[in-house]
Amino acid sequence: GTLPTATSFTLETWVNFRTINAGQYIGIVTKGREGRNFDGDPDAGGGFCTAAPCGDWVGLYKLQDGGSNQVLSFEWAYGSVCKAAGLQDPRGLAANLSTGTWYHVAASFDFATSTRRLYVNGAQVATDTLGACLEAAIPHYTRLGTDSNLDFLDGQLDEVRVSFAARPAAWITAGYNN
Repeated sequence: GTLPTATSFTLETWVNFRTINAGQYIGIVTKGREGRNFDGDPDAGGGFCTAAPCGDWVGLYKLQDGGSNQVLSFEWAYGSVCKAAGLQDPRGLAANLSTGTWYHVAASFDFATSTRRLYVNGAQVATDTLGACLEAAIPHYTRLGTDSNLDFLDGQLDEVRVSFAARPAAWITAGYNN
């Protein structure tokens, strides 16, 4: 389904990594399109989308921070104006992910305040304010364990939830504790 403009939302899931490949940009729960285009049209460039709205996307990702730590991040790109930096877990080595461990991760966006929040294991670890960045609805697919056909999650997801509401911290913490 479409992620409409002027909408608050929350992405939430449990994730367990079987392997963690350094440097890979792994989509955990993503909305929109990054990388290969799966909508069936013959885009130029060997299947890579080259025209709007295919560049619009949001999602929860595993990526490498500025050092060697593998961390969780709320990534964001809407249209030609808003290419926001990822909202990464800033805790450095303390945020470094391990294999065989279940992590509860959630990302929320409050449209009324333009605020993004990233939660790991029930605790808010990062927040920022974007400004009005929703230029267009995102009609593309919701993906689990990837954002393209280039890198895939080697692990498990459980209790995946996409809500059209910016869930409050108490809701996220309850999801972690239950």
